[in-house]
Amino acid sequence: VYIIEYGDFQCPYCLKFWSETEPQMIEEYVNTGKVYFEYRSFPILGPESGWAAEAAYCAGDQNKFWEYHDTLFTNWTGENVGDFTQDKLIQYAQALDLNMTEFESCLSEEKHKGSVEQDKAQAEADNVHATPTLFINGFKVEGAQPFEILKQYIEDALNGNLNTENG
Repeated sequence: VYIIEYGDFQCPYCLKFWSETEPQMIEEYVNTGKVYFEYRSFPILGPESGWAAEAAYCAGDQNKFWEYHDTLFTNWTGENVGDFTQDKLIQYAQALDLNMTEFESCLSEEKHKGSVEQDKAQAEADNVHATPTLFINGFKVEGAQPFEILKQYIEDALNGNLNTENG
């Protein structure tokens, strides 16, 4: 089963999904090899959303995307309040012991700006209007759904019973 999440690091519902649902999904399905989980950026809440997404992809260049992803949510205090300024994004990278020369160069050169813009364009093409939005084998699920709801969709997909026509 292939799950894509379109998210915004400043989105309070993405934070809720990350803290309440994602850990159970990863433990029960990703870690067991039943689900492949991919995060794509859909920065819609302001400039800090785009900067955070680019920084996460820069961390990904050093195989630390998910650690950085978690750090961003851990340090989130609100929308457009300065949690994801360039200085803060660099501090988060230092805390994860990234190669700072590489990270800062990646960030300042906007190496992943195109990737973030591509993710956003794909989200719009996929008719995504809110974050988080998940696609489970192509079936669209909007909002921070509780794990029990998500689990049913995943089980249906594992059993070949998820109808993407309605997605």
